[in-house]
Amino acid sequence: MEGSKKEISFSKSLISSIKRKIRFEYIFLLVTLFLSLPINPSYSYYGRYAIEAKLSFEAEVEFYSKKRVTLNLIKSNGRLKAHVQKTIKKQVEHLMGYFQSNSVSHIIGSKGTLGEKYLAKPLSIRKSRSKNYWVLTYFFDGLATFEKKIFGSKKSIKIPLRLPKNPKTIYRLSKKGPKYPCTDKEYNSQEDFFYFWDIYKKGCSLINDFKNVPLINASLRPLKNTRWSYPEYDKIYGDNGNGRDLVIYTFFGYMDSLKDTDTPNKRDESYKAFQKVKKTLIKRGMEVIGQENAFRIYAEDIPSSGRFNELKDFDLYDGANYISTLTKKIDFRGKSLNLKIKLLLSDTDINSYDDTFRLFYKKALRTADIIEYEGHSGLGANLSLKKLEIKGLSKKKYQLYFFNACSTYKYFNNEYLNAKGGSKNLDIILSGLPTYGDSASNNSLAFLDTFLEAKSLTFQTIISRIEDSSDGGPYLYSVVGDHDNAWKP
Repeated sequence: MEGSKKEISFSKSLISSIKRKIRFEYIFLLVTLFLSLPINPSYSYYGRYAIEAKLSFEAEVEFYSKKRVTLNLIKSNGRLKAHVQKTIKKQVEHLMGYFQSNSVSHIIGSKGTLGEKYLAKPLSIRKSRSKNYWVLTYFFDGLATFEKKIFGSKKSIKIPLRLPKNPKTIYRLSKKGPKYPCTDKEYNSQEDFFYFWDIYKKGCSLINDFKNVPLINASLRPLKNTRWSYPEYDKIYGDNGNGRDLVIYTFFGYMDSLKDTDTPNKRDESYKAFQKVKKTLIKRGMEVIGQENAFRIYAEDIPSSGRFNELKDFDLYDGANYISTLTKKIDFRGKSLNLKIKLLLSDTDINSYDDTFRLFYKKALRTADIIEYEGHSGLGANLSLKKLEIKGLSKKKYQLYFFNACSTYKYFNNEYLNAKGGSKNLDIILSGLPTYGDSASNNSLAFLDTFLEAKSLTFQTIISRIEDSSDGGPYLYSVVGDHDNAWKP
């Protein structure tokens, strides 16, 4: 999730020249495993504006090696294989910035996001003109999400791609004097380049550098969307491990970096969102039954079991975190139950010294019926099960997650479904593009209203509500894992 929107300029004449250079040729190849697991879609997908698609292309990547390199060595030598894998990954990562730029959306008709997994089959290898460098030609096959309108009535389309031939040197090549005109003015470090670069941005010299940033002709084929599906309402509103309670955790992560973890930032978009959602829920009949303001939990106070009873098991200190628990009696088809929503505002950065979020998030994964996250994705780190040291999820308990952060389709898709043992007891609502902090409260309420009102809405309606609540967009919200849901009204 981002704090503000940025406009990126580009040259229409230059874009037209790029289009004229494209030769729509494509060689379809039988792909074998090289870098990742098979990318055939394991789980269903639905988006109001979004559609999942197969992205395929042939590309070249340059990498360093003092020793002679062959295709057999790339496949058999563990160290060399890992080196090549890492280089291809760094190259392919640049599709994040490429697909999310305003410039490219004008060229191909939509913004988009690359999926989690892909195949990359090595085809040929040759020496580079640069000393101790080699050029690998490989075939790419992966998943991505775009707006449905990009296809029209076509079953497949061709789109132009630009990728740095050498991902290690592209940042230096983009420099113009003391400036970096090919990327964002604020986020212009080498580490951020892949995410914010825009080759068609005014003043970027890379636009005509086809040697270092070759033009690639890619194929894009839409996959079938789920048409109608429902959350498993019989489980959500039934005994899902919490008796007569329907338990929802809503997490808000600070948008701005905290100067320290002891002082709240009341100007932060997430602080405002937390307060707005809380006040709105009270207006809609919910009662606050517990809260703690401006607190922090130290790591050394964590019970050895990792389990705790809210805040009673900790010594609390001054901090930036806020938590409120609200409740209301609701009725679903003649059945009365207690809706309990826990709102937590905290520092959600994976490197934060404050353990509050990690503690409550782990508890939510064990006990909550529904989990919502509004904050930064941290390029996949902030909610990474691996980085949070979570080995698995409860496979028997049905849960619904809403991950409203930047490009969560890229990061928190298969990882969570696989940890859950498949999609039988898990559905996930994801964003395909960067989302914004100023829409967090509206997005959150649009999602929570479904359960506050105790309605049995389709996923299609829920996602439409979230899209409509956003400022701008569309943000390519989607649901995955719903194809095997059994509940119907």
